[in-house]
Amino acid sequence: MKKLIIIALMVCIGCFPVPISKAMAASAPMLVPFEMMPDSLGHATTLVPPASRFITNHSLTASTPKTITVPAGANWVNFSAAANLWVNFNGGAAAVPSTDVTDGSGTYFNPPMMYVGPIYSGGAILYPALTTISVISDTTWVLTAMWFR
Repeated sequence: MKKLIIIALMVCIGCFPVPISKAMAASAPMLVPFEMMPDSLGHATTLVPPASRFITNHSLTASTPKTITVPAGANWVNFSAAANLWVNFNGGAAAVPSTDVTDGSGTYFNPPMMYVGPIYSGGAILYPALTTISVISDTTWVLTAMWFR
């Protein structure tokens, strides 16, 4: 009985992967957790994120800001930038910078995977999860966003 409880706890905290049935893998788009995946030696690493099961595409027009709605429950986003991309995570409209922006309202150039969920401090929510993100490019192209919970 003790072994069963220990194994169940290890599965819950992610020590053992739980197999996903083919039916689940082929189901409708869903947010999967962004977990530290093991490398070839079994060490946990964030260098290899799991394949997202929830991907959105956004048609961008050159120099025109676009608001992207963060899917409910999403905590992470990974943008695939095929051209220059600037992102505003502060709630304002994204802009291609043409002058210095020193008041903190600037846009982030070609961001890596970003956490967009709530930020906690001492058990209390310090900052709520983002609900929208503003993006802009100096080129017309299609932006791909991979979302994780």
